[in-house]
Amino acid sequence: MLPGLLLLSLLATSALAQEPDARPVPEIGEDTRHWLELQRSGRQATAASDRLSPGAAREAERRMVESFGHPVPEYFVDKAFSDE
Repeated sequence: MLPGLLLLSLLATSALAQEPDARPVPEIGEDTRHWLELQRSGRQATAASDRLSPGAAREAERRMVESFGHPVPEYFVDKAFSDE
């Protein structure tokens, strides 16, 4: 009885292992190209506007303009994260 059950178990496992996958394996990069095309085409884009409020836009522009008033250092060394 035990050898029969063992043989039946092996046959069932073998049959499952040989069943082809229902979903074909995509080529490497195929999924990425698909997602990039969705982004490029805008087919899945939302209709909602994603803009800054006028006040936030003014503040962001002010901070950007002020940043030009500081010289760009030749090197940036943060003493808190180095031994120097």
